[in-house]
Amino acid sequence: MEKEKRTKAIIISVAIAIPILFLFSMFLLIPTVARLRENGTFGGPVFRKDTVEKKIYGTLAKGKDYKAIKDSECYVAEDCYYEELDGVYFYIFKSPRKAKRAFNRIKNSRNYYETSVVVTDYSFMGDVKDVCDASITDYYFISGNLLIGMEAVFGDGPVSIEDMDIQAEYNRQTGDRTAKRIRRIKDLFFD
Repeated sequence: MEKEKRTKAIIISVAIAIPILFLFSMFLLIPTVARLRENGTFGGPVFRKDTVEKKIYGTLAKGKDYKAIKDSECYVAEDCYYEELDGVYFYIFKSPRKAKRAFNRIKNSRNYYETSVVVTDYSFMGDVKDVCDASITDYYFISGNLLIGMEAVFGDGPVSIEDMDIQAEYNRQTGDRTAKRIRRIKDLFFD
């Protein structure tokens, strides 16, 4: 009889202790996961408008509607310390998962020539279809809940012989500026 009481007490104690330990671990686990996510250790970094402004040493202004991406807040960089980032678009999503979905929609869209598309785990580059007298290349980078977008416009149209040097110089400058932007974005958001 004594042994039955002791066994019953142990079973009741375990039955009470398990839910209490579960609740206690949840109160520790949820804030820890949130902190790891904020730091970028788990699920990628989480950016806000002010954290992006601190990284680029500039301000973010509301972006234009035609550049908006579903489920994001669209901003364009202005007055940056790194002047090559002026005009770059920053799309801030509520979660890394939503940013990844948008990135995948861009990758899988039919807006780009298939032969020009270059995709990595964190970047996308493609030449826009149906553009006359120019060549537009879109670039997108993803880091956590942040999607960074920019475009490079190169002159391709028919020009007179006198203007060929001007167009070639413009295209060279655009290529140099684009390369600087890409390096700066990688330095700031991927190192």
